Formats: sequence, C-alpha cells, structure tokens
Amino acid sequence: MRLPQQLFERKEDSHKRDFGHVFVVAGSLGMGGAAILASKSALRCGAGLVTLGLPRSLVNVATSYCPEVMSLPLPETEEGTLSKSAFGKIKDFLDKANVLMVGPGLSRRRPGALGLPQGRPRPRRLPGRCRPFRQTIARR
Repeated sequence: MRLPQQLFERKEDSHKRDFGHVFVVAGSLGMGGAAILASKSALRCGAGLVTLGLPRSLVNVATSYCPEVMSLPLPETEEGTLSKSAFGKIKDFLDKANVLMVGPGLSRRRPGALGLPQGRPRPRRLPGRCRPFRQTIARR
C-alpha cells in the first residue's frame, strides 16, 4: 500500500499537538506487552502524542520499554486489572485526546466487569488538524 506524501512531511514550525493525541487504555498483569505495542504503533502511525492509561503497577515497566509514551497510572484490582474506579479518571482524561484506543491486553474478564461501555463502538470525527490521516482513511 502506498501512503500519501503529506503523511511524511512535517513543517519545521509544527508542534507535536498538531499531529493528534492518542489515549490508549490497555494492559493488565501478564499482558503489559499489548499495551506497549499498541502505544508504539500509535507513535509509528504518526501521532504527535500518546498517553498510555494502564494499571498503576505496570507503569514503571511500560515507561522503561517505551519512554517516549506518557503514562497515566490508573486504579487497579488485586488481580492487576483496571478497577471500576479507573473509569472516572479515564473519562476525565478524554477531553485531552483526539483518539481513544481501548482494549489491548485489558483483561480476560468480560468487558462489562471494567465498567466500560459495551457494544459496537461509534466512529468519532477527527479534528481538522488530523486531515492527512482522515484523507487516508477516506480513500480506503
């Protein structure tokens, strides 16, 4: 697949926020690698900022493997998964991000146990500053 040239060109005076902020909610005890891989993938796809929300006990591991990703420590259960109280902190952080990625390595428990919405996700409109990405998606 050939990507449009504008995805590779960045102006000298551009800022990392010009290229979007991805918020990744991922990881649990024994599945932290999924969270790290998802975060690195968002960076490689061109996101200017990536914040990884994961159980508090995994933050040191994730930041040592991927220091370029910001972390948001979230409350966790005794099993090392996100607790229901993490949902409020996740919801508060959503205003700072353009894209939300939920799920990689979250848990083997059913989705409703985390207090996250269930069902088919609705596509979210990308802001104008993410135009090259939006144009690429529209061509598919």
